[in-house]
Amino acid sequence: QKENEKQEMFFNLLLKEIKSDLVREWLNDRIRERSLIYQRLQKEYKNCPDTLKVLLHSIESGITNLPVFFDKKERLAVYAAQVTGNPHFFDSNTTAEIFLFDFISYHFHMQNGEGLSDMEYRNQQYYTAGIIRDDLSNNVTVYGIHAKDTDYVLHSGIEGFCDRKEPILLTLYTLSRLKEVYGEKEIYILENPSVFSWLCQQYPEKSFVCTNGQLRFSAFVLLDQLSRTSDLFYSGDHDPEGLLIAQKLKLRYKERLTLWNYSIDLYEQNLSDVTLNERRLKQLDQIFIEELQEIKEDMKYEKKAAYQESMLENYILQ
Repeated sequence: QKENEKQEMFFNLLLKEIKSDLVREWLNDRIRERSLIYQRLQKEYKNCPDTLKVLLHSIESGITNLPVFFDKKERLAVYAAQVTGNPHFFDSNTTAEIFLFDFISYHFHMQNGEGLSDMEYRNQQYYTAGIIRDDLSNNVTVYGIHAKDTDYVLHSGIEGFCDRKEPILLTLYTLSRLKEVYGEKEIYILENPSVFSWLCQQYPEKSFVCTNGQLRFSAFVLLDQLSRTSDLFYSGDHDPEGLLIAQKLKLRYKERLTLWNYSIDLYEQNLSDVTLNERRLKQLDQIFIEELQEIKEDMKYEKKAAYQESMLENYILQ
Protein backbone atom coordinates (compact mmCIF):
# COMPACT_ATOMS: atom_id res chain seq x y z
CA GLN A 1 0.00 0.00 0.00
CA LYS A 2 2.84 2.36 0.84
CA GLU A 3 4.48 1.59 -2.49
CA ASN A 4 1.25 2.31 -4.35
CA GLU A 5 0.85 5.60 -2.47
CA LYS A 6 4.44 6.52 -3.31
CA GLN A 7 3.83 5.78 -7.00
CA GLU A 8 0.60 7.78 -7.04
CA MET A 9 2.37 10.73 -5.43
CA PHE A 10 5.11 10.52 -8.07
CA PHE A 11 2.62 10.68 -10.95
CA ASN A 12 0.66 13.53 -9.31
CA LEU A 13 3.84 15.59 -8.89
CA LEU A 14 4.90 14.75 -12.42
CA LEU A 15 1.58 15.97 -13.84
CA LYS A 16 2.01 19.25 -11.96
CA GLU A 17 5.50 19.70 -13.42
CA ILE A 18 4.25 19.31 -17.00
CA LYS A 19 3.71 22.74 -18.57
CA SER A 20 1.75 21.68 -21.66
CA ASP A 21 -2.01 21.41 -21.16
CA LEU A 22 -2.21 18.97 -24.09
CA VAL A 23 0.36 16.62 -22.57
CA ARG A 24 -1.12 16.87 -19.09
CA GLU A 25 -4.63 16.08 -20.35
CA TRP A 26 -3.38 13.07 -22.34
CA LEU A 27 -1.36 11.59 -19.46
CA ASN A 28 -4.08 12.28 -16.92
CA ASP A 29 -6.66 10.46 -19.05
CA ARG A 30 -4.36 7.50 -19.65
CA ILE A 31 -3.61 7.19 -15.92
CA ARG A 32 -7.29 7.53 -14.99
CA GLU A 33 -8.28 4.90 -17.58
CA ARG A 34 -5.58 2.50 -16.34
CA SER A 35 -4.72 2.04 -20.03
CA LEU A 36 -1.85 0.14 -21.64
CA ILE A 37 0.14 3.37 -21.57
CA TYR A 38 -0.44 3.58 -17.82
CA GLN A 39 0.86 0.03 -17.47
CA ARG A 40 3.93 1.06 -19.45
CA LEU A 41 4.37 4.06 -17.14
CA GLN A 42 4.23 1.74 -14.13
CA LYS A 43 6.85 -0.54 -15.67
CA GLU A 44 9.21 2.36 -16.39
CA TYR A 45 8.60 3.77 -12.90
CA LYS A 46 9.64 0.47 -11.31
CA ASN A 47 12.78 0.38 -13.44
CA CYS A 48 13.85 3.92 -12.52
CA PRO A 49 11.58 6.84 -11.56
CA ASP A 50 14.23 9.48 -12.34
CA THR A 51 14.80 8.09 -15.84
CA LEU A 52 11.05 8.08 -16.46
CA LYS A 53 10.80 11.72 -15.40
CA VAL A 54 13.56 12.76 -17.83
CA LEU A 55 11.96 10.67 -20.58
CA LEU A 56 8.52 12.25 -20.15
CA HIS A 57 9.92 15.78 -20.17
CA SER A 58 11.66 14.96 -23.48
CA ILE A 59 8.39 13.54 -24.83
CA GLU A 60 6.61 16.72 -23.69
CA SER A 61 9.13 18.73 -25.70
CA GLY A 62 8.51 16.47 -28.70
CA ILE A 63 4.73 16.81 -28.46
CA THR A 64 4.69 20.58 -28.08
CA ASN A 65 7.00 20.86 -31.09
CA LEU A 66 5.13 18.54 -33.44
CA PRO A 67 5.61 19.90 -36.99
CA VAL A 68 1.86 20.11 -37.62
CA PHE A 69 1.58 22.80 -34.92
CA PHE A 70 3.90 24.96 -37.05
CA ASP A 71 2.19 24.11 -40.35
CA LYS A 72 5.11 22.08 -41.70
CA LYS A 73 6.26 18.51 -42.23
CA GLU A 74 9.53 16.95 -41.12
CA ARG A 75 11.24 13.59 -41.36
CA LEU A 76 11.13 11.59 -38.14
CA ALA A 77 14.88 11.45 -37.50
CA VAL A 78 15.33 15.18 -38.18
CA TYR A 79 12.38 16.04 -35.94
CA ALA A 80 13.75 13.82 -33.15
CA ALA A 81 17.18 15.45 -33.39
CA GLN A 82 15.66 18.94 -33.27
CA VAL A 83 13.53 18.36 -30.16
CA THR A 84 15.75 15.97 -28.17
CA GLY A 85 19.23 16.16 -29.71
CA ASN A 86 19.03 12.46 -30.57
CA PRO A 87 17.86 11.43 -34.07
CA HIS A 88 17.08 7.93 -32.79
CA PHE A 89 15.03 9.04 -29.77
CA PHE A 90 11.72 8.08 -31.43
CA ASP A 91 12.93 4.97 -33.25
CA SER A 92 10.33 2.23 -33.72
CA ASN A 93 9.20 0.33 -30.61
CA THR A 94 11.20 2.42 -28.15
CA THR A 95 9.29 3.63 -25.09
CA ALA A 96 9.51 7.19 -26.39
CA GLU A 97 8.02 6.19 -29.76
CA ILE A 98 5.21 4.22 -28.10
CA PHE A 99 4.27 7.24 -25.97
CA LEU A 100 4.51 9.68 -28.90
CA PHE A 101 2.36 7.50 -31.15
CA ASP A 102 -0.22 7.09 -28.40
CA PHE A 103 -0.47 10.87 -27.98
CA ILE A 104 -0.89 11.36 -31.74
CA SER A 105 -3.66 8.73 -31.83
CA TYR A 106 -5.30 10.31 -28.77
CA HIS A 107 -5.10 13.90 -29.95
CA PHE A 108 -5.98 13.52 -33.63
CA HIS A 109 -8.59 10.76 -33.15
CA MET A 110 -7.53 8.87 -36.28
CA GLN A 111 -9.14 5.47 -36.86
CA ASN A 112 -7.98 2.90 -39.40
CA GLY A 113 -11.16 3.09 -41.45
CA GLU A 114 -9.50 2.40 -44.81
CA GLY A 115 -8.18 -1.06 -43.96
CA LEU A 116 -4.55 0.03 -44.16
CA SER A 117 -1.83 -2.33 -43.02
CA ASP A 118 -0.48 -1.60 -39.53
CA MET A 119 2.60 0.05 -41.00
CA GLU A 120 0.69 2.24 -43.45
CA TYR A 121 -1.79 3.20 -40.73
CA ARG A 122 1.12 4.21 -38.55
CA ASN A 123 2.58 6.24 -41.42
CA GLN A 124 -0.79 7.95 -41.85
CA GLN A 125 -0.99 8.83 -38.16
CA TYR A 126 2.48 10.36 -38.12
CA TYR A 127 1.81 12.23 -41.36
CA THR A 128 -1.26 13.82 -39.73
CA ALA A 129 1.09 15.13 -37.03
CA GLY A 130 3.49 16.46 -39.67
CA ILE A 131 6.03 13.65 -39.32
CA ILE A 132 7.19 11.65 -42.33
CA ARG A 133 8.33 8.06 -41.83
CA ASP A 134 9.69 5.88 -44.62
CA ASP A 135 9.76 8.88 -46.94
CA LEU A 136 11.69 7.38 -49.87
CA SER A 137 10.59 3.74 -50.15
CA ASN A 138 6.94 4.76 -49.68
CA ASN A 139 6.12 5.77 -53.25
CA VAL A 140 3.61 5.71 -56.10
CA THR A 141 4.14 5.85 -59.89
CA VAL A 142 2.29 8.41 -62.01
CA TYR A 143 2.01 9.57 -65.62
CA GLY A 144 0.57 12.84 -66.95
CA ILE A 145 0.35 14.37 -63.48
CA HIS A 146 1.18 18.02 -62.72
CA ALA A 147 2.08 19.57 -59.39
CA LYS A 148 2.81 22.89 -57.72
CA ASP A 149 5.31 23.39 -54.93
CA THR A 150 4.96 25.33 -51.68
CA ASP A 151 5.01 28.64 -53.58
CA TYR A 152 2.29 27.39 -55.98
CA VAL A 153 4.82 27.32 -58.80
CA LEU A 154 4.84 24.36 -61.22
CA HIS A 155 7.25 21.68 -60.00
CA SER A 156 9.89 21.73 -62.73
CA GLY A 157 11.01 18.12 -62.19
CA ILE A 158 7.52 16.62 -62.40
CA GLU A 159 6.65 18.92 -65.29
CA GLY A 160 9.76 17.73 -67.12
CA PHE A 161 8.55 14.13 -67.01
CA CYS A 162 5.14 15.28 -68.29
CA ASP A 163 6.78 17.09 -71.21
CA ARG A 164 8.83 13.98 -72.05
CA LYS A 165 5.75 11.73 -71.80
CA GLU A 166 7.45 9.53 -69.20
CA PRO A 167 6.22 8.04 -65.89
CA ILE A 168 7.70 9.33 -62.65
CA LEU A 169 7.94 7.71 -59.22
CA LEU A 170 6.71 10.12 -56.53
CA THR A 171 7.99 9.47 -53.02
CA LEU A 172 6.16 10.46 -49.86
CA TYR A 173 8.99 12.95 -49.32
CA THR A 174 8.17 14.72 -52.60
CA LEU A 175 4.40 14.52 -52.07
CA SER A 176 4.73 16.13 -48.64
CA ARG A 177 6.36 19.18 -50.23
CA LEU A 178 3.63 19.78 -52.81
CA LYS A 179 0.73 22.18 -52.34
CA GLU A 180 -1.30 21.00 -55.32
CA VAL A 181 -1.37 17.86 -57.48
CA TYR A 182 -3.66 17.50 -60.49
CA GLY A 183 -4.09 15.76 -63.83
CA GLU A 184 -6.67 15.37 -66.58
CA LYS A 185 -10.40 15.46 -65.77
CA GLU A 186 -10.39 11.64 -65.73
CA ILE A 187 -7.56 9.79 -64.00
CA TYR A 188 -7.11 6.04 -64.41
CA ILE A 189 -5.61 4.03 -61.57
CA LEU A 190 -4.10 0.62 -62.27
CA GLU A 191 -2.97 -2.11 -59.90
CA ASN A 192 -0.52 -3.66 -62.35
CA PRO A 193 2.68 -1.90 -63.56
CA SER A 194 2.74 -3.60 -66.99
CA VAL A 195 -0.86 -2.57 -67.74
CA PHE A 196 -0.06 0.95 -66.51
CA SER A 197 2.96 1.13 -68.85
CA TRP A 198 0.94 -0.18 -71.81
CA LEU A 199 -1.83 2.39 -71.28
CA CYS A 200 0.70 5.23 -71.00
CA GLN A 201 1.98 4.28 -74.45
CA GLN A 202 -1.49 3.84 -75.95
CA TYR A 203 -2.93 7.07 -74.54
CA PRO A 204 -0.05 9.56 -74.06
CA GLU A 205 -2.41 12.50 -73.42
CA LYS A 206 -4.19 10.83 -70.47
CA SER A 207 -3.32 10.73 -66.75
CA PHE A 208 -2.52 7.44 -64.99
CA VAL A 209 -1.54 6.21 -61.53
CA CYS A 210 -0.01 2.82 -60.68
CA THR A 211 -0.42 1.50 -57.13
CA ASN A 212 1.67 -1.61 -57.82
CA GLY A 213 -0.46 -3.98 -55.79
CA GLN A 214 -1.25 -3.20 -52.16
CA LEU A 215 -1.92 0.46 -51.46
CA ARG A 216 0.81 2.37 -49.69
CA PHE A 217 0.13 5.53 -47.75
CA SER A 218 1.77 7.60 -50.50
CA ALA A 219 -0.98 6.45 -52.89
CA PHE A 220 -3.67 7.74 -50.55
CA VAL A 221 -1.87 11.09 -50.14
CA LEU A 222 -1.76 11.41 -53.94
CA LEU A 223 -5.32 10.23 -54.63
CA ASP A 224 -6.76 12.45 -51.90
CA GLN A 225 -5.44 15.45 -53.81
CA LEU A 226 -6.35 14.19 -57.28
CA SER A 227 -9.92 13.40 -56.22
CA ARG A 228 -10.55 17.10 -55.52
CA THR A 229 -10.38 18.05 -59.19
CA SER A 230 -10.68 14.80 -61.17
CA ASP A 231 -12.89 11.74 -61.54
CA LEU A 232 -11.03 8.58 -60.54
CA PHE A 233 -11.34 5.24 -62.33
CA TYR A 234 -9.80 2.13 -60.75
CA SER A 235 -9.10 -1.24 -62.31
CA GLY A 236 -7.21 -4.19 -60.84
CA ASP A 237 -6.86 -7.97 -60.91
CA HIS A 238 -9.98 -10.08 -60.50
CA ASP A 239 -8.83 -12.11 -57.53
CA PRO A 240 -9.70 -11.84 -53.80
CA GLU A 241 -6.83 -9.47 -53.02
CA GLY A 242 -7.67 -7.28 -56.02
CA LEU A 243 -11.34 -7.04 -55.09
CA LEU A 244 -10.40 -6.02 -51.54
CA ILE A 245 -8.22 -3.20 -52.88
CA ALA A 246 -11.05 -2.06 -55.15
CA GLN A 247 -13.46 -2.07 -52.21
CA LYS A 248 -11.07 -0.05 -50.02
CA LEU A 249 -10.78 2.62 -52.69
CA LYS A 250 -14.51 2.75 -53.35
CA LEU A 251 -15.27 3.11 -49.65
CA ARG A 252 -12.76 5.94 -49.30
CA TYR A 253 -13.61 7.97 -52.42
CA LYS A 254 -17.28 6.98 -52.86
CA GLU A 255 -18.89 8.76 -55.84
CA ARG A 256 -15.54 10.33 -56.80
CA LEU A 257 -14.26 6.89 -57.87
CA THR A 258 -15.67 4.47 -60.43
CA LEU A 259 -14.77 0.78 -60.45
CA TRP A 260 -13.68 0.33 -64.06
CA ASN A 261 -13.98 -2.97 -65.97
CA TYR A 262 -15.53 -4.97 -63.14
CA SER A 263 -18.10 -7.10 -64.95
CA ILE A 264 -18.91 -10.77 -64.60
CA ASP A 265 -18.57 -11.21 -68.40
CA LEU A 266 -15.06 -9.77 -68.41
CA TYR A 267 -14.09 -11.99 -65.50
CA GLU A 268 -15.37 -15.17 -67.16
CA GLN A 269 -13.79 -14.34 -70.52
CA ASN A 270 -10.35 -14.00 -68.95
CA LEU A 271 -10.20 -16.83 -66.40
CA SER A 272 -6.64 -17.94 -65.79
CA ASP A 273 -5.27 -21.36 -64.86
CA VAL A 274 -4.62 -20.11 -61.32
CA THR A 275 -6.86 -21.97 -58.88
CA LEU A 276 -7.72 -20.07 -55.71
CA ASN A 277 -7.10 -22.05 -52.52
CA GLU A 278 -9.53 -21.99 -49.59
CA ARG A 279 -7.50 -19.40 -47.69
CA ARG A 280 -7.74 -16.93 -50.56
CA LEU A 281 -11.40 -17.73 -51.25
CA LYS A 282 -12.16 -17.02 -47.59
CA GLN A 283 -11.07 -13.41 -48.16
CA LEU A 284 -14.10 -12.96 -50.43
CA ASP A 285 -16.30 -12.99 -47.32
CA GLN A 286 -14.95 -9.49 -46.61
CA ILE A 287 -16.37 -8.13 -49.88
CA PHE A 288 -19.69 -6.45 -49.13
CA ILE A 289 -20.18 -3.51 -51.54
CA GLU A 290 -22.95 -4.07 -54.07
CA GLU A 291 -20.85 -3.43 -57.18
CA LEU A 292 -18.59 -6.42 -56.55
CA GLN A 293 -21.17 -9.00 -55.44
CA GLU A 294 -21.66 -10.68 -58.85
CA ILE A 295 -17.93 -11.18 -59.42
CA LYS A 296 -17.48 -12.29 -55.83
CA GLU A 297 -20.14 -15.02 -56.09
CA ASP A 298 -18.91 -16.15 -59.50
CA MET A 299 -15.34 -16.29 -58.20
CA LYS A 300 -16.47 -18.50 -55.34
CA TYR A 301 -18.01 -20.84 -57.91
CA GLU A 302 -15.20 -20.80 -60.50
CA LYS A 303 -12.38 -20.71 -57.93
CA LYS A 304 -10.21 -18.98 -60.54
CA ALA A 305 -8.44 -15.62 -60.84
CA ALA A 306 -8.44 -13.29 -63.86
CA TYR A 307 -5.55 -10.90 -64.33
CA GLN A 308 -5.30 -7.43 -65.86
CA GLU A 309 -2.68 -8.47 -68.40
CA SER A 310 -5.28 -10.66 -70.13
CA MET A 311 -7.81 -7.83 -70.37
CA LEU A 312 -5.82 -5.22 -72.33
CA GLU A 313 -8.22 -5.18 -75.29
CA ASN A 314 -10.96 -4.05 -72.90
CA TYR A 315 -9.00 -1.06 -71.62
CA ILE A 316 -10.31 1.32 -74.27
CA LEU A 317 -10.47 5.05 -73.50
CA GLN A 318 -12.31 7.80 -75.33
